[in-house]
Amino acid sequence: MTALGGVVLILAAALVGGWILDLIRRGRLYVGYGIVLLALIVMVVGVAVVPFARDLAHALLDRLFPAEPVAVVGLAALLLLFIYLLHQLSVLSDRVATLTQELAIRRAPPKRDGEASGLPEDQDPRE
Repeated sequence: MTALGGVVLILAAALVGGWILDLIRRGRLYVGYGIVLLALIVMVVGVAVVPFARDLAHALLDRLFPAEPVAVVGLAALLLLFIYLLHQLSVLSDRVATLTQELAIRRAPPKRDGEASGLPEDQDPRE
């Protein structure tokens, strides 16, 4: 890999890492998923940029995929699809949790006059 290729890879990893952190910050991706993805990105960049790790990975990939240099591009595309899939899974899970809470509130029996609400008398139930 050329020096320019290493710089481009690091910049691309920084952009994807920023995207992941933004999704986590907005609550659109679970923190656990984000940690796994960020660790994966750091490992891939480390293997691609550090000469010893790159040579070792190159020898291993040459043995496993001798005529498939496109496999690396395919793996990068799969990583992006994986991030998108986990993002959508997080959004869906949050929506299910919200819907479940709303249904529980709507199906709760109404309180009768004089019945204890479980709250201190000076506390507003809307808080």
